[in-house]
Amino acid sequence: MGNFTRPKKTLSGARLFFAMFFLSIIASDLAAWQVGQRYGQRALSAKASEFWVVPKAERGPVGSSPMIRNPQQAKAVSDAVQTRTPSAVERTPSTVTRTPLAVERTRPAVERSPPAVGRNAAAVGQVTYLKAFIVDDRLSALRRSPDLQSEVIRRIRLGHTVFITRTIRADAVQPSFCRVAVTRRTRGWIHASALVIPGRAGEDQRIMNLIEAASDGVDRITLCRMLVDRMGKSPLVPRALLLMGQEAERAAETLSQRARRRLSDVGENNNAGLSDYYLNDASLDRYSKLHIVFGFNQALTQYVYDGRAYRDIIRRFPGLEEATLASQRLQSMSERMAREQ
Repeated sequence: MGNFTRPKKTLSGARLFFAMFFLSIIASDLAAWQVGQRYGQRALSAKASEFWVVPKAERGPVGSSPMIRNPQQAKAVSDAVQTRTPSAVERTPSTVTRTPLAVERTRPAVERSPPAVGRNAAAVGQVTYLKAFIVDDRLSALRRSPDLQSEVIRRIRLGHTVFITRTIRADAVQPSFCRVAVTRRTRGWIHASALVIPGRAGEDQRIMNLIEAASDGVDRITLCRMLVDRMGKSPLVPRALLLMGQEAERAAETLSQRARRRLSDVGENNNAGLSDYYLNDASLDRYSKLHIVFGFNQALTQYVYDGRAYRDIIRRFPGLEEATLASQRLQSMSERMAREQ
């Protein structure tokens, strides 16, 4: 048999056409990527369906331009590559202006400012919370709307802390109302005269007027305690302490009479002593929360005020007239106890 030479494989015309076609696409994508890197952008060649290739007759050398939409854009790309200027894309801190090149969208720059407080909060539309206290429980009905005939949600006790969020001034029909937050879930409208705002001029005198006009002893002590604790720099604090001590003395006599009637059946055969029953009586609970402390005189079966408010006046305001009166009250209490014993 003669020598057989195997014919060499050659690319057919169809294979050669497809190979050149894919090479031209790769070269075009590479050129587009280079242009995007040069001017800070990325060519979105992945979205090939949005582009169409310029006819071969109108296209330059392979790799000279990216895939573009029309011949006019080809000229703009060519000029940008030659001059190497960033005129193709105009950037600002917050937006991106689209040009013939496909660019990636960027989010607007958002400047975060710290939360506003006080008067600045109103300027930016935030809700302000102004701390206030209930000083007149006769007007402390929390309502659903700023109307005296509106539904009452609840009545807020004397001395309770609330936060004012809005105020409506009085008109010919309705008085001034304040929108207040009582708890995180409870809000409503309350008469403005039922509130007092610490630090506002004249509020301490307003509380003092309510103290002098109050008929209930516990309410008077509550208002005195509010003035002393919430407005400690007020010149009316010594007066409030003196009134608190005097009211506590009167309360000791009244509480003693009521406790005697309530505990008249307590005998000596009980496990606890008589003083244990008196000092645990339920009538002392409200005074204990106001830091009013009573002792018990077992010989006379009565409560005795410990005089803490008088001692505070002498310690804090030694040169005032109220300190002199407080010293006299303490001496009078001591003499009465010695005489009765």
